[in-house]
Amino acid sequence: MELLRSDSFSSQGSGDTESLPSDGASSATDFLQTDGGRCADEEETKDAEHAETTTGDGLMPSTGPVVYRGFFYAKYHETGMTTNYRCSSHKSTKCKAKLYVRTEGTIIQKGGHKSGCNRDIVRGTSADPVSNTTILAADILEAIDELAIFQPTLEPTEVWKIIRDKFYRNMNTIASGINKTQVQDRCYRTKLKNFGNDVFVKIKSEPLCSVRENSDLKFFQYHGSYYEGDVLHHLVLWGHPALLDRLSARQTSIFVDGTFRSVPANFYQIVIVMVYDAISNLYIPSCYALTTGKTTKVYDYVMYHTNAAVDFTMDPAYISCDFEQAITSAVKHQFPRSKVIGCLFHFNKHCGARCSRRGFRRTKSGLRCKMERLMS
Repeated sequence: MELLRSDSFSSQGSGDTESLPSDGASSATDFLQTDGGRCADEEETKDAEHAETTTGDGLMPSTGPVVYRGFFYAKYHETGMTTNYRCSSHKSTKCKAKLYVRTEGTIIQKGGHKSGCNRDIVRGTSADPVSNTTILAADILEAIDELAIFQPTLEPTEVWKIIRDKFYRNMNTIASGINKTQVQDRCYRTKLKNFGNDVFVKIKSEPLCSVRENSDLKFFQYHGSYYEGDVLHHLVLWGHPALLDRLSARQTSIFVDGTFRSVPANFYQIVIVMVYDAISNLYIPSCYALTTGKTTKVYDYVMYHTNAAVDFTMDPAYISCDFEQAITSAVKHQFPRSKVIGCLFHFNKHCGARCSRRGFRRTKSGLRCKMERLMS
């Protein structure tokens, strides 16, 4: 049986063995037959697996994974001269790939990986010499903390992809680092430590409260809580300063509408205030308000604090909104000189529903004809 090959390991399904000798390395055949370099049966290594030690960060420096040629290997046995690794996916995929690293630099890879092994690592092969093991744990922890603090909107899975691409791309290095679960856990803990668990505290903290391209500009505008009867309501308002300035245009047209589908947990709807821009001939979303209700008082607070965000300089000529009584009352209260116009889309929608209930066929051509007759 051939145990050593001079060419590189290049096939996942092969059972080839790769030897990368260094100065002073002994025969690989003798190495595999001695106690110091034994391949260690699965049963003989169970006790060693349970002897892993964990640090305060949840990492295992003595048994932590290493990455070689795009695959994760977990350490399962160590002697004075040799450290034995096997594919970290061996339990789920029954993979037999193993890696033997001697202190003087000899690296022996035995067995081939299966198709389901370590899918999160980019695979690759190279015939170049392999350097000694590189310890990346400290650098990875620092990179995770930096991403979690300065880019808190990144999901843990996105953080893992960035870490993977940055630290595990070099296929010619045995890298001792952190696996996917540990990276994601570290990201969660760092965010919790710096921003807390209260969402209303998070949105007021840097960098979440600022415009991404310019931290001097604040995207967060207002957060308030109040009781309406025995119901506690929350209002959170955001707006880009450059777009909020458009609301100050004299005698312009404003459109106000709410949506219930794109709302985070614990909120009822998001109200969007749009302003007509004469230069681009478009309606531009200028202000976003998350609310926990849809009463007249809720809409009244939304319009008041939207006006407050531009120093009460809003003076629109027309305000288009839904036919909902709560929102029309709030708009008239905050802007008594403005003309309130019902939204044509909502008008057609309600008329179509009423026509359907009365037995009219709801075809596009027939409904449009009836709408035109009603409006003429």
